[in-house]
Amino acid sequence: MLDSPPIPLVEVTRGRIIESVHFGSITACLADGSVLLAAGAQKTPYYLRSASKPFQALAFLERAGAEKNGLEEEEIALMCASHFGTDRHMAVLEKLQEKAGIVESMLQCGLHPPHDQETAERMDREGVPLHPNRNNCSGKHTGMLAFAKMIGAPIENYLETDHPVQEAILRTHAEMCGLRAEKLITGIDGCCAPVFAVPLKSAALAYARLCQPDVFEEKRVLACQKITASMSAHPFMVAGPGAFDTEGM
Repeated sequence: MLDSPPIPLVEVTRGRIIESVHFGSITACLADGSVLLAAGAQKTPYYLRSASKPFQALAFLERAGAEKNGLEEEEIALMCASHFGTDRHMAVLEKLQEKAGIVESMLQCGLHPPHDQETAERMDREGVPLHPNRNNCSGKHTGMLAFAKMIGAPIENYLETDHPVQEAILRTHAEMCGLRAEKLITGIDGCCAPVFAVPLKSAALAYARLCQPDVFEEKRVLACQKITASMSAHPFMVAGPGAFDTEGM
């Protein structure tokens, strides 16, 4: 059950009347945990889904994953992305996989048509089969596989919750949220990877710390800065043409 009900956030009007109302919850806080704004359900855990991707990449990057694999900003941004599967995304992803020693057949994210409609329609016309690299989470999965390969962990079960990569991600994510690891609720995302649910304030705190990571040791500070710099410099890699987050950045 919700600790308090969500509130009306958006009213859609048609003519002079309100036709529909969209409810939700909001939290904004600083990196020290000070709450600037809170409305709606605050203690109820929410799955962050793809909003977790920067934190799932963080565990790899703070262990010098970028330096050891010679990764560039575009490739780091793609690991944090829900990309649209365009040919441009594929070119960067294939370069990332080549550097990390990963092949597409290792990915366990499944198949779906590219989110970019033009690319999906072209592939359909040309009879091009779907493949894992076009999955919007393939950058994240490539990062997880690169992490496993770097630390000498098994590849075939990299999505199991007790795998060293997933355990490291869980610990790192919890620390960013200011929580003990056992407080995070674990589920399975649409791409078959573990995903975490946390209260809204904890999620807001994690993002505030991602942008102002000074409370952490130097290796995490540098990794957070790599993530924010890469996503900001290459917003197309984070999503794709016409996407709200790409256009916003």
